[in-house]
Amino acid sequence: DRTSFDTIVNHVDWKTLKSVLLGFVQAGCGEKDGEDCVTELANMYSLMGRFVDNTMSGRDVCLSMIRFQEEYQQLAETMTSFNMETETFKSFLNRLVDVYLDMERVATCEPRCAAEIRDSFYSCCTRHSWEILTSKPMKKGYQKLLRNALSLFSEDGSAPKLTTAVNKYMSVYEPATFCADQ
Repeated sequence: DRTSFDTIVNHVDWKTLKSVLLGFVQAGCGEKDGEDCVTELANMYSLMGRFVDNTMSGRDVCLSMIRFQEEYQQLAETMTSFNMETETFKSFLNRLVDVYLDMERVATCEPRCAAEIRDSFYSCCTRHSWEILTSKPMKKGYQKLLRNALSLFSEDGSAPKLTTAVNKYMSVYEPATFCADQ
């Protein structure tokens, strides 16, 4: 019986999925201002591994989640708190994004560590990548794919508009304004 498979296939906007995937490839490949972005971004991902290693080793350093463990715990609790009977998915997602941004502000903007975080993760290539990933066409694509997925769980096939949540989430990729109040 192909009913479930056909339902999923028919709910996906394949053109949008293709454009989002091509955006990811464009964001992670090539050069920017003479920098080899494939190597640059690979180094950043390796640094993220060190971030996890420091956390798992209990090191309370700037490149560790130890310093924002309370905010991380709050995020984990929020992720598991959705109750379909008392909350809409849209309100849950907005609440989840707010908690995530609170955690990211501590992780990224805390004055004691902001310079090290900036120097470790914000290069010409990451900025270029983020410009692509947070562009208006990509945001529209993310929203359309989210609506495609959410419509699968709706009795009437509808899905909420998630523009506010997506835009709030994307604000983390603009460090100058995201950390402006710190």
